[in-house]
Amino acid sequence: MERLAIANRLYAAEGTLRYIRFVDDFPSVAYNSAWMDIGGVQSRSDPKVYVVQTATEAVKRCLLMTTDPGDLVFDPTCCSGTTAFVAEQWGWRWITCDTSRVALTLARQRLMTAVFDYYELSRPPHEGVKYRVSVHGFDYYNTKTGVVESGGGDKIAVWLLDTDYDGRSLYPRQVFFPMVSDKEGWARLAKNLKAEIDEELIEAYRGTVSLPFEPGPHKRIAVKIVDDRGIESLKVLEVE
Repeated sequence: MERLAIANRLYAAEGTLRYIRFVDDFPSVAYNSAWMDIGGVQSRSDPKVYVVQTATEAVKRCLLMTTDPGDLVFDPTCCSGTTAFVAEQWGWRWITCDTSRVALTLARQRLMTAVFDYYELSRPPHEGVKYRVSVHGFDYYNTKTGVVESGGGDKIAVWLLDTDYDGRSLYPRQVFFPMVSDKEGWARLAKNLKAEIDEELIEAYRGTVSLPFEPGPHKRIAVKIVDDRGIESLKVLEVE
């Protein structure tokens, strides 16, 4: 007790002595229900796009604590789309919906225009590359009809290539935007999203053929396609 008093580790509280513990006493501390480092459910630092908008950091912590990489996350009241935004950022699959058209419009625009740190756009080829990927179309399962439907390359809004897919999280090394037609491409997509898209900025990344690349250690590539309706499909290929 004397050693604790000398070390200034005691304080008087309600007729008894209590022990003072500092944050740096232990190298790590398990998270509990008291998250003192999060200022509130509604963050003041996140860009405000909706009247009811949960803090990104709060959703991220809930997601990482309760799910595993690659899990499917469902948010039935998307509001500004924060849950889907965080899930996409960390490589999780997600489904979200809302009864409000305003919320759906804001969430869709936020997700389609988001830029994440782990995204890496296509770069010029380097010496020793051996492979290219050519996208001719896509298949997806129509939940209304119960059949698999197909679409051509002219219906692809964006496609992403992971040249070293680990089987869990998609890490796009190259990103392309094939639709550039004034009538059917970006103009149509921008109208749906209520947003403006600068075609000059994406001119270098259009097309359905990737830049040359060398496969990574996993010897597996993944192609994620998003069509002009926002429907996603994924194709995984082994590389010899």
